[in-house]
Amino acid sequence: MRRLEVCVLPMLFWSIACVSLPEENKSGSDSHPVVNYGRNRIMDARDTGAVTGLLGIMGGIKLQLGPIGIGAFFLPAGGGHGTAASEYGWRHGELGDVYTTDYFLGFGFDESGTIEGRSYPRGKYYNRTYAEAAEARGPAALEHPRNYTRLGFAIGLGAGFLVEINPGEWLDLALGVFGLDVYGDDIYQTAKSVK
Repeated sequence: MRRLEVCVLPMLFWSIACVSLPEENKSGSDSHPVVNYGRNRIMDARDTGAVTGLLGIMGGIKLQLGPIGIGAFFLPAGGGHGTAASEYGWRHGELGDVYTTDYFLGFGFDESGTIEGRSYPRGKYYNRTYAEAAEARGPAALEHPRNYTRLGFAIGLGAGFLVEINPGEWLDLALGVFGLDVYGDDIYQTAKSVK
């Protein structure tokens, strides 16, 4: 039983929103460096995978290899926008509504981010407005290094699910133990490092 507690209990705490931002632009500035180190490791662990449910006017099947989706898939702005489709679950290190636009035949790129939480300041949010997309030189997914190590799939018709793992985020977690931040997503700093 002790072994079960050691393995399962930490996993349960990953889903708790226990690492909120105390002030804008001053991530974790009111906490002890050891506390912030722990918060960053929790967030790194939460980034290692994704499991979401899809519901609404959506359908298809896709294989996710890095930033590229392969297959035939249609999810029009899922996750809220007063939309015909929704995505809810664990993605970008957060549990909740996920705003994803993903449609292609053959191959394509998704745009995604969580509405609440830390996905934007941690560089995990890559949705664009139509105006931003018109000015951009390429898909938003290509601008985020973490997207190059995504592996997963999604399937559904009216209802479905998405499952992903991210070996790069596993590396970020492992090296983070030694203070190395592969993706630059350790937003919880010490009070001395925040100006």
